[in-house]
Amino acid sequence: MKKKFISLLLVGVMVMGLAGTVTAADTIKLGGTSSLVGILGSIGEMVLKGANLAVDMANEDGGIHGQQVEYVNIDGQSSQTVISNAAIRLIEEEEVLAGVGPVDINYLSAAAPIFENHKTVLMDPTATTPSIAAMGDYIFMTPFGDDAQARALAKYVAKDLGFKTVGIIKDVNADYSITLAKFFKEAFKEFTGNEDCIPVEENYQTGDQDYTAQLTRIRGVEIDALFIIPPLPQDAPVIAKQARRFGINVPIIYPDAGDFEEVIEIGGESVEGAYISSHFAIEKAMTDVANEFAAKFEEKYGYLPGGFEGLGFDSAQIVLEAIRKIDKDKWNSLDLAGKRQAIQESLVNNQFNNLIVPIKYEPNEPPTKPVVLKQIKNGERVFLKVMYPEDFAVE
Repeated sequence: MKKKFISLLLVGVMVMGLAGTVTAADTIKLGGTSSLVGILGSIGEMVLKGANLAVDMANEDGGIHGQQVEYVNIDGQSSQTVISNAAIRLIEEEEVLAGVGPVDINYLSAAAPIFENHKTVLMDPTATTPSIAAMGDYIFMTPFGDDAQARALAKYVAKDLGFKTVGIIKDVNADYSITLAKFFKEAFKEFTGNEDCIPVEENYQTGDQDYTAQLTRIRGVEIDALFIIPPLPQDAPVIAKQARRFGINVPIIYPDAGDFEEVIEIGGESVEGAYISSHFAIEKAMTDVANEFAAKFEEKYGYLPGGFEGLGFDSAQIVLEAIRKIDKDKWNSLDLAGKRQAIQESLVNNQFNNLIVPIKYEPNEPPTKPVVLKQIKNGERVFLKVMYPEDFAVE
C-alpha cells in the first residue's frame, strides 16, 4: 500500500510538472531585435515601446485564443553581427512565433534571411525600401515604401508649396537615401514638368561632421528648397545648422527620418519651418485602435507617440491580429512550425487594422498606405495633411 501511494505521488508530481511545462509553453511569444544602443538606438527604443504596448493591450483583453502574449527583445546593439545572432537565438532558443525586425534595411538584411530560412514571419517595423517586401514569403513590411513616400512629398512640394527647384543632399552609402532620392527626382520632374528641377545633388556619408564642400556647391545654385535625406535622424539637424551658417535659408524638406524630437532639440531655429513626411500623427487618428493607442501610450510612457512608436505598435499588433484570425481550435492543435506557417498564411489572406487605414498585403509589395505630412512650427511637429495613395498615384 505504501509503495502504491509513493507511485501515485510520483505520477502526480510528474503530471504537475508536465502541466507546468505546457503552461509555460502555452504563450504566444513574439521576438524583436530592436537596437537600444548605437546609431539605431533612438529609433529602436521607439519601436520597442510601441511593440510592448501592443502586447500589453492584447493581454489586457484576455490574451489571444486563451493564451497570454510575451514579447522578447534582444538588443541588436546597432551591429549586423549581433542582430544576425539575435535572430538565430530568437528562433531556435526562444522559439518565437514571429519577429519584429531591426529598423534599417542594412540591418534588416542581416535578420531577414534567417527568419525566411526558418519559415518564421519577420515584420519590418520602419525600413521603407520597397524591395524589402520581396525578400521572401515570410518577410512583411509595416511602413509604406519609399516610392510612395517620395511621390507624396514631391507632389506636395510641387503642387501645394509651388516650389520649382529643389537641391538634394543624401547619404551615398545608404540604400534608404539613394532610393528616396531616385524616386523623388522622378516624381518631382513629373509634377513640375521641368527636367532641370533638381539643379544640384550632393553626397555625404553617415558619420561625416563637416559638410563644407557640399554646402558650398549648393549655395552656388538657386533653389526653392533643400531636401536633406539622412538614413538616420542624427545627421538631419547637423546638416541643417551648417546649411544656415552657409547662408542657405530656403525651406528644408525631410523624409520620415526627420520625424524625431531630437531633430528639433539639436537643430533649433535651423529646422524651424521644415516639412516632414511621416507615418502617423495623433491629430489624424482615423481608427478606434489609433485613439486607444495614443491614450494608452501617453499613460504608459508620459508623452504622445510619433510615427516610429506607431510603427512599432502596428508591427506587433498586425501579427497578433493575424493570430486572432486563425481558428482557435486549429491554432491550439498546431505545433511550433505549424503555428509559424499559419501566421504567414493569415497575413497573406486577410485584411488588417492599423493606425491609419486597413491594409491588405499583396505579394512582394509594401502595404498601400497614406503619407502624413507635418511641419516644424514653434519647435513642435505640427500635422499638415494626409495624402492618400490615390492623391499621388501614377497616372
